[in-house]
Order: sequence, then C-alpha cells, then structure tokens
Amino acid sequence: MHLERESARLGRKVTQREFVLNAIIGVLNMSEPMNVDETSVGPVRPSRRTAAPSLRKEGNPAALSAQRAV
Repeated sequence: MHLERESARLGRKVTQREFVLNAIIGVLNMSEPMNVDETSVGPVRPSRRTAAPSLRKEGNPAALSAQRAV
C-alpha cells in the first residue's frame, strides 16, 4: 500500500529496498540535532521568584534551619 502510494507520488516504480532505505534516512535526518548557536547561552541560575517561598523569607525558622543544614 505505501509502496504503491510512493510510486504514484514519484511517478515511477519504487522498490521495497528503496522505500525502506528512504524511510530510514528520513528518520535519521529528523533525529540529527539542529545547528544552534549556543555561544550566547549561559547556565541557568534559579531566581528569587522560582525559589520556594519558605527559603525566600529570612525570618522564617524553617528557612533558617534549612539554610544552616546546607
């Protein structure tokens, strides 16, 4: 069924070998990493907004004990 569709799409007979090889090559091409310029990307640091609320409040006894434990 897929071979018939591919043959009709290309306008010529496609062999099973050719069809399978093209399918494998297509999947491999999709799995290759994209060329991304990572020179301007730095490490991600947690901000105060993303920290747990109990760790942000310095007057909180739970936060103080958590800070001492580290």
